[in-house]
Amino acid sequence: MMDRPKFLVDRMLGRLVAWLRIFDYDTKSALELGLDGDEDAGLVDLARREGRVLLTRDRALVDRAVRACAAAVLIQPDDVREQLCELVRHYPLETVPVMERCTACNALLRKAAAADSERIRLEAPSHIVKEDKEFWVCDRCGKVYWQGSHWRNIKMMSDELNRCRPK
Repeated sequence: MMDRPKFLVDRMLGRLVAWLRIFDYDTKSALELGLDGDEDAGLVDLARREGRVLLTRDRALVDRAVRACAAAVLIQPDDVREQLCELVRHYPLETVPVMERCTACNALLRKAAAADSERIRLEAPSHIVKEDKEFWVCDRCGKVYWQGSHWRNIKMMSDELNRCRPK
């Protein structure tokens, strides 16, 4: 089985980060890294060192990455749906939404346990808690997840992305 690609996303593609994490791709964001000095050089270096695919809207940054032997993809559309479609055309991405990775901080999630009930009660709307849904917790940032009404939109996006795949 081929290793799943890991991504590094520049500042211009911030909305793409959460979607890649929804599909369980290890994705770092330039917005979260706090790189000092020449951010482009830092992104290229990180992509090369960690074997990440750099996603950017900056053609010069793609060229710089390629010269440094780092993988990079130029993503041109403005709309996040079209950005994902373009990426699906470059990589055989799995676009099945799963509760595996925190969309806020990229850490792996775990299924909530009885000890998390207070956290869930504080984070989730009361009507969701009463429905006895399954919850997931991020131990790094504390975020709580569940498959709410937004899950339908996530699944619709997944279906649309499957239509983007090359035949």
